[in-house]
Amino acid sequence: MKSDNNWYGHRSIFSRYVGLKDKPSFSTIQHGYLNKFYLEKKISTPKLKFIPYLCWNEEVKKRLNKIGYNNTFIVGAPFIYLSKILKKNKNKKLKKKLIFFPPHNTVDHFVQDLNYEKLITKIKTKYKVKNFTVCLYYADFKNQNIKNILKKNKIKFKSLVSRNDKNSLIKLYKELDSSTHVLTCDISSVLFYSMFLKKKVGVLVKNNSESYLTTKVKNDEKFIFYYRKKFPKLFNGFLDPSLSYKIACKNLGLNHLKSKKQLIEILGWNSSIKKLISKILIFYYDKKYDKQFRLGKKV
Repeated sequence: MKSDNNWYGHRSIFSRYVGLKDKPSFSTIQHGYLNKFYLEKKISTPKLKFIPYLCWNEEVKKRLNKIGYNNTFIVGAPFIYLSKILKKNKNKKLKKKLIFFPPHNTVDHFVQDLNYEKLITKIKTKYKVKNFTVCLYYADFKNQNIKNILKKNKIKFKSLVSRNDKNSLIKLYKELDSSTHVLTCDISSVLFYSMFLKKKVGVLVKNNSESYLTTKVKNDEKFIFYYRKKFPKLFNGFLDPSLSYKIACKNLGLNHLKSKKQLIEILGWNSSIKKLISKILIFYYDKKYDKQFRLGKKV
């Protein structure tokens, strides 16, 4: 298992789905989308090979198997289990609402330096919208300069997720569900979540060869332009929801969802021995990394 198993509340979604109290699990849980170029170049696996890795889709499992980590189960993304818990109303009519997710810093990695003035102008011009909401990652939400620019331009903004908030995914789900259009600057979890909810989605890039990812994340940038070749409409407007839903189902592992009984077994929650080992490992990780790190409050 890993110390970050419940960042953003992913493990708690599983516990809620199966009807059990949230507790340490005998597993390592994937808690973010992993693209093909990242998987080809770099992926960290648990050092303890007897701990199962719970991934979202076939692509991740194949890569893990290829590098010798065979104790892998495809369970699908926690977001899909959450959709079953919340039972989205598919028939409700929504007023047009666009939400924008810019590239972000993390609490331990401050490298993004976006020109929000230019970004705002580009979004208004390209997508012909006067009003939209910017969803800032919680590390950027602390940046007063960013907030001042958005306020000056009369742009609404909010922050929905953080590592230490177990309700993060629920808040994000509800915000996406209440929106009609979702705009991002990369191919990431939130894009696939929006696709799954059948929103009109788009990806914003600087030009034909540059993205807005100012970090040295070549694998992510390479994946953006790989997607641009496959789905040009995604970058020149908004992709058709029926097509994006199919894309999301594949990447989020809809066909691999487990039953409640299967999930309890895979997470080790039906075994006294596995629950004991999980508690021992939690104690170990808290000593090695600090309890605040495991809870997402410290890096």
